[in-house]
Amino acid sequence: MNQTKSWAASVYASQQKEKPVLEISSTMNVGEYPGSFRGDVYAFTNADQLNVYKNDVLIQSFNGKNTPFGHLPQGPILINDF
Repeated sequence: MNQTKSWAASVYASQQKEKPVLEISSTMNVGEYPGSFRGDVYAFTNADQLNVYKNDVLIQSFNGKNTPFGHLPQGPILINDF
């Protein structure tokens, strides 16, 4: 399956409130990017806030207030802390 198409579908799906949506733009596999550089990772969601945990420890909470896609009602959320 072409990953870009599923991301586009996730962006569209995240613009509605009837059904919860959460899709991450990366599998986080080391070999997914050249030189193991992850690049920008976005969460496509219709949630107001996203909490990221590692081993049951909260890393950070993210929201769409600072999304570079402010023209969308629910812009993708940049996850920039791992």
